[in-house]
Amino acid sequence: MKKYDSQFIYLPKIGAIQTKELKRTLYHPRHIHMHDHVEMLFITTDAECEVISNGETRRVRGPVLVIHRSGTYHGTDTLSTGPDGYASFVIFFKKKLLRELPERFAHYKTLLSDDCVIIPLTAARLEKYLPYLELMKSEAEHPDRMLFLLLSVIDMAAEDAKNESVRLNAHNGYISEVLKYLVDNYDKKLLTSEIAQKYQVSVSKLNSDFRRVTDLTIKEFSIRLRISHAADMLMNRNATISEVSYACGFSSESYFIQAFRKYTGKTPKQFTESDTKTPSHPGVST
Repeated sequence: MKKYDSQFIYLPKIGAIQTKELKRTLYHPRHIHMHDHVEMLFITTDAECEVISNGETRRVRGPVLVIHRSGTYHGTDTLSTGPDGYASFVIFFKKKLLRELPERFAHYKTLLSDDCVIIPLTAARLEKYLPYLELMKSEAEHPDRMLFLLLSVIDMAAEDAKNESVRLNAHNGYISEVLKYLVDNYDKKLLTSEIAQKYQVSVSKLNSDFRRVTDLTIKEFSIRLRISHAADMLMNRNATISEVSYACGFSSESYFIQAFRKYTGKTPKQFTESDTKTPSHPGVST
């Protein structure tokens, strides 16, 4: 497995459904991250892809649809093989939207039960999705229409997955639960020994399994998690540096400033005063 090093970030998501269109040329580097939403990544151009999900990897060829379950530690490394470069469209949504549906929509839930589902897209398959993706870009202010479009996309994906799909599930299944536990308690001081006891494994096994999946220690993962939340608070809320430091579980404001500069290349003050507010360090890039 390749080193992920500083490329991990936890990305808090706002709202029930979000979309994002990405267009880059030739190479799109891996961006290892986590969030609380299901992610449907449509790579719409020819590309060689390496999909990462909770430490498992799989090489595939685009165009392709990659679905990541909420709470997974994932990313995609892509190299365009077409003349127009790499392009993709992403849908993020809360899984609870599907839990509220009638039982006759249970096939949706089956589609999203694995850590990751990879569905190859032929030209014909991709063509049927594109009108819905285009509409989703323009309907962000209409939740009911967005939900209808989302369900239509998921319905097509569920049908395509029956014919051809690859499913990834991490061998160390409990690490997914550890990751979720760390995310849910990022502002608390958690001891590795207590986490090991909670999941009924030895400290050495926990450390080994965690590093195999994330290529990070639990301590390093936790610090990056706090920095990610701190960056989000500084960008999107009117909070002081002291308030952010306390809310994100740092023992002191000075330690927070030191850690923030280490992972972003800027002090919190420089970060908030930046015109773009875009961190320079890939560890907390958005």
